Amino acid sequence: MHTIIHASSALRDAPCLLALESSGTRCSVALIYQGQTHLLQGPVEGAQSESLLGLTQDLLHCAGIEGECLQGIAFSQGPGSFTGLRLACGIAQGLSLAWGIPLFPVSTLHAQALACPAGVTQVLSTLDARMGQLYLGGYRWQDQTWHCVLPPCLCQPDTPPPLPEGCGSWTLIGSGMEVYAEVLTAAWKAGPLHRLPGINPDARQLLAVAQEDWAQGRGIDAPSAAPLYVRDKVALTRRERLG
Repeated sequence: MHTIIHASSALRDAPCLLALESSGTRCSVALIYQGQTHLLQGPVEGAQSESLLGLTQDLLHCAGIEGECLQGIAFSQGPGSFTGLRLACGIAQGLSLAWGIPLFPVSTLHAQALACPAGVTQVLSTLDARMGQLYLGGYRWQDQTWHCVLPPCLCQPDTPPPLPEGCGSWTLIGSGMEVYAEVLTAAWKAGPLHRLPGINPDARQLLAVAQEDWAQGRGIDAPSAAPLYVRDKVALTRRERLG
C-alpha cells in the first residue's frame, strides 16, 4: 500500500531523500519529496530479496520522480537480519553509483528511538536476534536529539550490560522487549521498566536521521558503505544447533 503523509511546512525545504529499511521482518521504503513523505511497505514475513528493489521502483513511480532527482539514500545499517542488511546496503550502493549521490547509513536501534512519543527521554531499543539473544542499545533525549549512551550490542537476555547512569526512568521498545521484557527487568533489578509496544524498524525513521546528516554533510560514498554486524557468527553448525 502506498501511503502519503502530508508533512509539516518545515519539511518543504527538506532535501529529496530515499530510505531503505530491511533489517526486520517487514521491509519498507520511504521518500521525502516536495514537502511530502511517501511510504511503501512490503508484506510481513515476506521475501525481502524480492520486495525491496521492486518497492523502491514503485515508490519513485508513484511519487512521479526519476532517480536523478534524489539527493541521497539512507539505509538500515543494522543490527538486524543478516540477509536484510546486506540487501539494503547492496541496493543503496548500486543506486548511489548509478545516480552519483551520497549514502547515509543509520543504526536500526537509533532509528527505532525516533518513533517514541514526546516525553520519553531514555530508551532501551531492542531487536529479537533469535537463538535466545537480543540486540540492545541505549539512547537519551538531550538538546533536541537522541544521543547513544549504550552502543549497540548482542547479549543474552539474562546477562545484559549495565544500565547507563543517569536520572529518569527507562523505556523498553522493539521486538526484543516483546520477547524478553520480564527477563531483562529481573536481570537489571531496576524495578518495573516502562514498555512501549508496537515500535518496529520503519523507513520513515531513517529519513529523520538522514535529513540531519545531509544538512551536516555526513554522507559517504558507495565503496565506504557497509552493514553493521554485531553478531560475530551468523550461522550455527549442525552440531552447535543440536547442543
